[in-house]
Amino acid sequence: MTAALCGHWEHEGPCRWPHNNSIDLSGDPAQFRTVFVSPTVELDELRARIESALTSGKGWTVGSAALGSLRDDERAVGERLRGAPRQDSR
Repeated sequence: MTAALCGHWEHEGPCRWPHNNSIDLSGDPAQFRTVFVSPTVELDELRARIESALTSGKGWTVGSAALGSLRDDERAVGERLRGAPRQDSR
């Protein structure tokens, strides 16, 4: 996911879209979530990149992908990402 959003997981400078990925393997199916910070005008591009990365991955299938709300257990991550330096868009 980071490569899809930043070009590579080891990149110089801040992320264009600060984000955090997590996977919950306790259920069936597993749940993959990306918490991100994005200006509203870039949301469609960001969602397209996330969905493309998920659907092109090897070893799994995507049952569904949707924009969700920040969960209570993700709020600290969201606040940290919101305060992170951000690369200027284009």
